[in-house]
Amino acid sequence: MCKPRNRKQRKPRKARSLKKTQYLRALLSAAAALPSFAVPSGVAAQSVAESSQFRFQYAYYQDRQEGEKRIKVKAPMAWTLVPLGDSTELEASAVLDSVSGASPLYHDTLSGASGVGIEDERFAGDIKVTEYFEDFSIGVGTTYSNEDDYRSVGGSVEARFWNENKSTVYAIGFGGSSDDVSSTNEPLLDESNHTFDGLLGVTQVINKNSLLQCNFTYATSNGYLSDPYKAADRRPDTRDKFAFLTRYVLFVPELEGSLHVDYRFFTDSWSVNSHTVDTMWYQPLGEVWTLRPHVRLYSQSKADFYSNVFPPSSSLGHYSADQRLSGFGELTTGLKVIRDFGEGFSLSANLEFIHQRGEWSVFTKGSPGLEEFTEAFFTFGISKVF
Repeated sequence: MCKPRNRKQRKPRKARSLKKTQYLRALLSAAAALPSFAVPSGVAAQSVAESSQFRFQYAYYQDRQEGEKRIKVKAPMAWTLVPLGDSTELEASAVLDSVSGASPLYHDTLSGASGVGIEDERFAGDIKVTEYFEDFSIGVGTTYSNEDDYRSVGGSVEARFWNENKSTVYAIGFGGSSDDVSSTNEPLLDESNHTFDGLLGVTQVINKNSLLQCNFTYATSNGYLSDPYKAADRRPDTRDKFAFLTRYVLFVPELEGSLHVDYRFFTDSWSVNSHTVDTMWYQPLGEVWTLRPHVRLYSQSKADFYSNVFPPSSSLGHYSADQRLSGFGELTTGLKVIRDFGEGFSLSANLEFIHQRGEWSVFTKGSPGLEEFTEAFFTFGISKVF
Protein backbone atom coordinates (compact mmCIF):
# COMPACT_ATOMS: atom_id res chain seq x y z
CA MET A 1 0.00 0.00 0.00
CA CYS A 2 2.88 2.37 0.75
CA LYS A 3 4.99 3.87 -1.99
CA PRO A 4 8.71 4.11 -1.16
CA ARG A 5 9.88 7.64 -0.55
CA ASN A 6 12.64 9.32 -2.51
CA ARG A 7 14.24 12.61 -1.58
CA LYS A 8 16.41 14.40 -4.14
CA GLN A 9 18.64 17.03 -2.59
CA ARG A 10 19.37 19.94 -4.87
CA LYS A 11 22.95 20.12 -3.63
CA PRO A 12 24.89 19.13 -0.52
CA ARG A 13 23.93 20.99 2.60
CA LYS A 14 24.52 20.85 6.32
CA ALA A 15 20.96 20.86 7.50
CA ARG A 16 17.61 20.22 5.99
CA SER A 17 14.97 22.92 6.01
CA LEU A 18 11.62 22.77 7.75
CA LYS A 19 9.58 19.95 6.24
CA LYS A 20 6.21 21.74 6.43
CA THR A 21 4.42 24.07 8.77
CA GLN A 22 2.00 22.60 11.27
CA TYR A 23 -0.81 24.43 9.50
CA LEU A 24 -0.21 22.63 6.23
CA ARG A 25 -0.10 19.25 7.98
CA ALA A 26 -3.41 20.06 9.63
CA LEU A 27 -4.99 21.14 6.36
CA LEU A 28 -3.78 18.06 4.50
CA SER A 29 -4.88 15.73 7.27
CA ALA A 30 -8.31 17.30 7.43
CA ALA A 31 -8.75 17.18 3.69
CA ALA A 32 -7.65 13.56 3.48
CA ALA A 33 -9.60 12.46 6.58
CA LEU A 34 -6.54 11.05 8.29
CA PRO A 35 -6.94 11.63 12.07
CA SER A 36 -6.03 8.79 14.42
CA PHE A 37 -9.73 8.54 15.20
CA ALA A 38 -12.68 10.38 13.76
CA VAL A 39 -14.49 13.13 15.59
CA PRO A 40 -18.24 12.55 15.27
CA SER A 41 -19.57 15.03 12.74
CA GLY A 42 -23.22 14.81 13.68
CA VAL A 43 -26.07 12.49 14.45
CA ALA A 44 -26.49 11.07 10.96
CA ALA A 45 -23.83 8.36 11.15
CA GLN A 46 -25.99 5.85 13.02
CA SER A 47 -26.33 3.32 10.23
CA VAL A 48 -24.38 1.99 7.29
CA ALA A 49 -24.09 4.33 4.33
CA GLU A 50 -26.69 3.57 1.68
CA SER A 51 -24.25 4.00 -1.23
CA SER A 52 -20.53 3.90 -1.88
CA GLN A 53 -18.80 7.28 -1.89
CA PHE A 54 -15.52 8.41 -3.43
CA ARG A 55 -13.68 11.69 -3.21
CA PHE A 56 -10.43 12.79 -4.87
CA GLN A 57 -8.69 16.06 -4.05
CA TYR A 58 -5.57 17.75 -5.32
CA ALA A 59 -4.01 20.27 -2.96
CA TYR A 60 -1.43 22.94 -3.72
CA TYR A 61 0.32 24.97 -1.03
CA GLN A 62 2.73 27.91 -1.25
CA ASP A 63 4.13 30.05 1.55
CA ARG A 64 5.92 33.38 1.35
CA GLN A 65 8.21 35.36 3.63
CA GLU A 66 9.41 38.90 2.95
CA GLY A 67 7.80 38.63 -0.49
CA GLU A 68 9.78 35.53 -1.49
CA LYS A 69 8.32 32.13 -2.29
CA ARG A 70 9.58 29.51 0.16
CA ILE A 71 7.96 26.07 0.56
CA LYS A 72 5.75 24.59 -2.18
CA VAL A 73 3.67 21.44 -1.68
CA LYS A 74 1.60 19.31 -4.07
CA ALA A 75 -0.65 16.62 -2.60
CA PRO A 76 -3.11 14.29 -4.34
CA MET A 77 -5.56 12.72 -1.88
CA ALA A 78 -8.25 10.05 -2.13
CA TRP A 79 -11.02 8.94 0.24
CA THR A 80 -13.70 6.27 -0.03
CA LEU A 81 -16.58 4.90 2.04
CA VAL A 82 -18.03 1.51 1.07
CA PRO A 83 -20.92 -0.39 2.72
CA LEU A 84 -20.16 -4.07 3.32
CA GLY A 85 -23.52 -5.66 3.89
CA ASP A 86 -26.30 -4.37 6.12
CA SER A 87 -24.27 -3.54 9.22
CA THR A 88 -20.63 -3.01 8.20
CA GLU A 89 -18.85 -0.26 6.31
CA LEU A 90 -15.26 0.33 5.21
CA GLU A 91 -13.60 3.75 5.13
CA ALA A 92 -10.13 4.38 3.69
CA SER A 93 -8.00 7.32 2.59
CA ALA A 94 -4.52 8.04 1.27
CA VAL A 95 -2.33 11.07 0.54
CA LEU A 96 1.00 11.49 -1.22
CA ASP A 97 2.46 14.94 -0.66
CA SER A 98 5.68 16.29 -2.15
CA VAL A 99 7.46 19.38 -0.86
CA SER A 100 10.11 21.53 -2.50
CA GLY A 101 11.64 24.96 -2.01
CA ALA A 102 13.80 26.90 0.40
CA SER A 103 13.59 26.90 4.18
CA PRO A 104 11.63 29.65 5.98
CA LEU A 105 13.88 32.59 6.85
CA TYR A 106 13.49 32.14 10.58
CA HIS A 107 15.19 28.74 10.33
CA ASP A 108 18.31 29.93 8.50
CA THR A 109 20.24 30.93 11.65
CA LEU A 110 19.38 29.60 15.09
CA SER A 111 17.61 26.50 13.81
CA GLY A 112 20.53 25.45 11.66
CA ALA A 113 18.65 25.20 8.36
CA SER A 114 20.82 26.14 5.40
CA GLY A 115 18.16 27.67 3.17
CA VAL A 116 19.41 25.62 0.22
CA GLY A 117 16.11 23.81 -0.20
CA ILE A 118 14.79 20.29 -0.46
CA GLU A 119 12.63 17.93 -2.43
CA ASP A 120 10.67 15.53 -0.29
CA GLU A 121 7.75 13.08 -0.41
CA ARG A 122 5.48 11.49 2.19
CA PHE A 123 2.87 8.78 1.89
CA ALA A 124 0.13 8.39 4.49
CA GLY A 125 -3.00 6.29 4.58
CA ASP A 126 -5.62 4.90 6.91
CA ILE A 127 -8.34 2.29 6.91
CA LYS A 128 -11.29 1.88 9.28
CA VAL A 129 -14.02 -0.73 9.64
CA THR A 130 -17.23 0.15 11.52
CA GLU A 131 -19.89 -2.29 12.70
CA TYR A 132 -23.35 -0.88 13.43
CA PHE A 133 -25.78 -2.27 15.99
CA GLU A 134 -29.25 -1.15 17.07
CA ASP A 135 -28.17 1.64 19.41
CA PHE A 136 -24.37 1.81 19.10
CA SER A 137 -21.46 1.32 16.71
CA ILE A 138 -17.85 0.14 17.05
CA GLY A 139 -15.08 1.26 14.72
CA VAL A 140 -11.51 -0.06 14.51
CA GLY A 141 -8.86 1.62 12.40
CA THR A 142 -5.17 1.77 11.58
CA THR A 143 -2.96 4.53 10.17
CA TYR A 144 0.41 4.53 8.42
CA SER A 145 2.78 7.30 7.34
CA ASN A 146 6.18 6.87 5.73
CA GLU A 147 9.16 9.05 4.85
CA ASP A 148 12.78 8.03 4.52
CA ASP A 149 13.54 9.66 7.88
CA TYR A 150 10.20 9.26 9.65
CA ARG A 151 7.76 6.38 9.92
CA SER A 152 4.55 6.23 11.95
CA VAL A 153 2.16 3.35 12.62
CA GLY A 154 -1.02 3.78 14.65
CA GLY A 155 -4.30 2.20 15.61
CA SER A 156 -7.60 3.28 17.10
CA VAL A 157 -10.95 2.08 18.41
CA GLU A 158 -14.08 4.21 18.69
CA ALA A 159 -17.56 3.60 20.06
CA ARG A 160 -20.69 5.70 19.55
CA PHE A 161 -23.98 5.39 21.42
CA TRP A 162 -27.30 7.09 20.71
CA ASN A 163 -30.64 7.41 22.45
CA GLU A 164 -33.92 5.96 21.24
CA ASN A 165 -34.96 8.90 19.07
CA LYS A 166 -31.34 9.34 17.87
CA SER A 167 -31.19 12.98 18.92
CA THR A 168 -28.13 12.49 21.14
CA VAL A 169 -24.88 10.74 20.25
CA TYR A 170 -22.11 9.96 22.73
CA ALA A 171 -18.62 9.09 21.51
CA ILE A 172 -15.56 7.61 23.16
CA GLY A 173 -12.34 6.79 21.35
CA PHE A 174 -8.80 5.67 22.04
CA GLY A 175 -5.79 5.71 19.74
CA GLY A 176 -2.07 5.19 19.80
CA SER A 177 0.90 5.53 17.48
CA SER A 178 4.58 4.64 17.40
CA ASP A 179 7.00 6.80 15.41
CA ASP A 180 10.56 6.07 14.30
CA VAL A 181 12.78 9.12 13.76
CA SER A 182 16.04 9.29 11.81
CA SER A 183 17.95 12.00 9.93
CA THR A 184 19.66 12.26 6.56
CA ASN A 185 22.19 14.56 8.22
CA GLU A 186 22.93 12.21 11.13
CA PRO A 187 23.08 8.59 9.88
CA LEU A 188 23.53 7.29 13.43
CA LEU A 189 20.36 8.92 14.74
CA ASP A 190 17.80 6.24 15.61
CA GLU A 191 15.09 7.56 17.92
CA SER A 192 11.41 6.92 18.54
CA ASN A 193 8.37 8.35 20.29
CA HIS A 194 4.99 6.98 21.30
CA THR A 195 1.64 8.73 21.57
CA PHE A 196 -1.62 7.74 23.25
CA ASP A 197 -4.78 9.78 22.75
CA GLY A 198 -8.38 9.67 23.87
CA LEU A 199 -11.67 11.37 23.05
CA LEU A 200 -14.97 11.97 24.82
CA GLY A 201 -17.76 13.69 22.95
CA VAL A 202 -21.46 14.37 22.75
CA THR A 203 -23.60 15.69 19.89
CA GLN A 204 -27.08 17.02 20.67
CA VAL A 205 -29.86 17.95 18.26
CA ILE A 206 -31.35 21.15 19.69
CA ASN A 207 -34.24 21.45 17.23
CA LYS A 208 -34.94 20.73 13.58
CA ASN A 209 -32.57 23.53 12.50
CA SER A 210 -29.63 23.32 14.90
CA LEU A 211 -27.28 21.02 16.77
CA LEU A 212 -24.45 21.39 19.26
CA GLN A 213 -21.34 19.25 19.64
CA CYS A 214 -18.74 19.16 22.42
CA ASN A 215 -15.55 17.10 22.39
CA PHE A 216 -12.70 16.73 24.85
CA THR A 217 -9.42 15.18 23.70
CA TYR A 218 -6.25 14.25 25.54
CA ALA A 219 -2.94 13.10 24.08
CA THR A 220 0.37 12.23 25.70
CA SER A 221 3.65 11.73 23.86
CA ASN A 222 6.87 10.24 25.17
CA GLY A 223 10.27 9.85 23.56
CA TYR A 224 12.25 11.88 21.05
CA LEU A 225 10.22 15.04 20.33
CA SER A 226 12.98 17.36 19.09
CA ASP A 227 13.60 18.28 15.44
CA PRO A 228 16.81 16.57 14.25
CA TYR A 229 17.27 19.15 11.48
CA LYS A 230 17.59 22.13 13.79
CA ALA A 231 20.82 22.88 15.62
CA ALA A 232 19.22 24.91 18.43
CA ASP A 233 16.43 22.49 19.27
CA ARG A 234 16.29 20.43 22.45
CA ARG A 235 12.74 19.73 23.60
CA PRO A 236 11.37 17.81 26.60
CA ASP A 237 10.85 14.09 26.03
CA THR A 238 7.22 14.23 27.22
CA ARG A 239 4.26 16.32 26.13
CA ASP A 240 0.68 16.24 27.41
CA LYS A 241 -1.97 17.96 25.29
CA PHE A 242 -5.57 18.84 26.16
CA ALA A 243 -8.19 20.27 23.81
CA PHE A 244 -11.86 21.21 24.12
CA LEU A 245 -14.00 21.78 21.02
CA THR A 246 -17.49 23.26 20.83
CA ARG A 247 -19.28 23.20 17.47
CA TYR A 248 -22.62 24.82 16.65
CA VAL A 249 -24.51 24.25 13.39
CA LEU A 250 -27.55 26.35 12.49
CA PHE A 251 -29.73 26.06 9.39
CA VAL A 252 -31.46 29.30 8.37
CA PRO A 253 -34.60 28.41 6.35
CA GLU A 254 -35.13 31.96 5.04
CA LEU A 255 -31.73 31.85 3.31
CA GLU A 256 -31.58 28.09 2.81
CA GLY A 257 -28.05 28.33 4.18
CA SER A 258 -26.25 26.98 7.23
CA LEU A 259 -23.80 28.48 9.71
CA HIS A 260 -20.99 26.41 11.24
CA VAL A 261 -19.11 27.92 14.19
CA ASP A 262 -16.31 26.16 16.10
CA TYR A 263 -14.42 27.26 19.19
CA ARG A 264 -11.38 25.26 20.28
CA PHE A 265 -9.21 25.71 23.35
CA PHE A 266 -5.86 23.95 23.53
CA THR A 267 -3.25 23.73 26.28
CA ASP A 268 -0.22 21.54 26.85
CA SER A 269 2.59 20.80 29.29
CA TRP A 270 4.96 23.02 27.28
CA SER A 271 2.88 26.09 28.26
CA VAL A 272 1.42 26.50 24.78
CA ASN A 273 -2.16 27.79 25.07
CA SER A 274 -4.23 28.49 21.99
CA HIS A 275 -7.70 29.73 21.05
CA THR A 276 -9.38 29.10 17.69
CA VAL A 277 -12.63 30.51 16.32
CA ASP A 278 -13.60 28.96 12.98
CA THR A 279 -16.66 30.16 11.04
CA MET A 280 -18.13 28.83 7.77
CA TRP A 281 -21.32 29.66 5.90
CA TYR A 282 -22.81 27.26 3.34
CA GLN A 283 -25.00 29.11 0.84
CA PRO A 284 -26.76 27.34 -2.07
CA LEU A 285 -27.15 29.45 -5.21
CA GLY A 286 -29.89 27.99 -7.34
CA GLU A 287 -30.07 24.25 -7.89
CA VAL A 288 -26.43 23.39 -8.63
CA TRP A 289 -24.05 25.89 -6.99
CA THR A 290 -22.96 26.26 -3.35
CA LEU A 291 -20.60 28.86 -1.88
CA ARG A 292 -18.78 28.42 1.42
CA PRO A 293 -16.91 31.48 2.75
CA HIS A 294 -14.57 30.75 5.64
CA VAL A 295 -12.90 32.86 8.36
CA ARG A 296 -10.61 31.45 11.04
CA LEU A 297 -8.96 33.33 13.93
CA TYR A 298 -6.12 31.68 15.84
CA SER A 299 -3.87 32.80 18.69
CA GLN A 300 -1.28 30.96 20.77
CA SER A 301 1.22 31.65 23.53
CA LYS A 302 4.85 30.57 23.25
CA ALA A 303 6.32 27.41 24.72
CA ASP A 304 8.22 28.03 27.94
CA PHE A 305 11.51 26.99 26.29
CA TYR A 306 11.07 28.93 23.03
CA SER A 307 13.87 31.44 22.36
CA ASN A 308 14.93 33.37 19.27
CA VAL A 309 18.19 34.51 20.83
CA PHE A 310 21.36 32.51 21.43
CA PRO A 311 22.46 31.31 23.88
CA PRO A 312 18.89 30.53 25.03
CA SER A 313 17.81 31.81 28.43
CA SER A 314 16.12 28.56 29.53
CA SER A 315 17.60 27.13 32.72
CA LEU A 316 16.00 23.71 32.16
CA GLY A 317 18.29 22.66 29.33
CA HIS A 318 15.42 22.81 26.81
CA TYR A 319 15.26 25.33 23.98
CA SER A 320 13.90 25.77 20.47
CA ALA A 321 13.91 28.53 17.85
CA ASP A 322 11.02 26.94 15.95
CA GLN A 323 8.50 29.70 15.15
CA ARG A 324 5.66 27.18 15.46
CA LEU A 325 6.37 27.21 19.22
CA SER A 326 6.40 31.01 19.45
CA GLY A 327 3.57 33.32 20.47
CA PHE A 328 1.64 34.60 17.46
CA GLY A 329 -1.76 35.24 15.94
CA GLU A 330 -3.15 34.03 12.65
CA LEU A 331 -5.97 34.97 10.26
CA THR A 332 -7.32 32.57 7.64
CA THR A 333 -9.80 33.61 4.97
CA GLY A 334 -11.11 31.42 2.20
CA LEU A 335 -13.84 30.57 -0.26
CA LYS A 336 -15.04 27.19 -1.50
CA VAL A 337 -17.22 26.72 -4.59
CA ILE A 338 -19.18 23.50 -5.18
CA ARG A 339 -20.88 22.52 -8.45
CA ASP A 340 -23.43 19.69 -8.39
CA PHE A 341 -23.84 17.90 -11.73
CA GLY A 342 -26.48 15.46 -10.53
CA GLU A 343 -26.44 11.68 -10.19
CA GLY A 344 -24.12 11.99 -7.18
CA PHE A 345 -21.32 13.77 -9.06
CA SER A 346 -19.86 17.12 -7.94
CA LEU A 347 -16.75 19.27 -8.32
CA SER A 348 -15.30 21.70 -5.78
CA ALA A 349 -12.54 24.30 -5.58
CA ASN A 350 -11.27 25.87 -2.37
CA LEU A 351 -8.78 28.72 -1.88
CA GLU A 352 -7.42 29.72 1.55
CA PHE A 353 -5.04 32.52 2.55
CA ILE A 354 -3.25 32.33 5.91
CA HIS A 355 -1.50 35.33 7.46
CA GLN A 356 0.62 35.02 10.62
CA ARG A 357 2.03 37.84 12.75
CA GLY A 358 3.65 37.91 16.18
CA GLU A 359 1.78 41.06 17.23
CA TRP A 360 -1.58 39.43 16.47
CA SER A 361 -1.38 37.20 19.53
CA VAL A 362 -4.41 37.65 21.81
CA PHE A 363 -4.52 37.19 25.62
CA THR A 364 -0.70 36.94 25.77
CA LYS A 365 2.11 39.02 24.31
CA GLY A 366 3.36 37.73 20.98
CA SER A 367 6.99 36.77 20.47
CA PRO A 368 9.10 39.71 19.23
CA GLY A 369 11.21 39.57 16.10
CA LEU A 370 9.02 37.14 14.14
CA GLU A 371 9.07 37.45 10.38
CA GLU A 372 5.68 37.94 8.76
CA PHE A 373 4.46 34.69 7.26
CA THR A 374 1.86 34.23 4.50
CA GLU A 375 0.51 30.98 3.08
CA ALA A 376 -1.86 30.08 0.24
CA PHE A 377 -3.67 26.74 0.07
CA PHE A 378 -5.71 25.56 -2.93
CA THR A 379 -7.67 22.32 -3.35
CA PHE A 380 -9.65 20.92 -6.25
CA GLY A 381 -11.99 18.04 -5.52
CA ILE A 382 -14.11 15.45 -7.32
CA SER A 383 -16.86 13.61 -5.44
CA LYS A 384 -19.07 10.74 -6.54
CA VAL A 385 -21.84 8.85 -4.77
CA PHE A 386 -22.66 5.56 -6.45
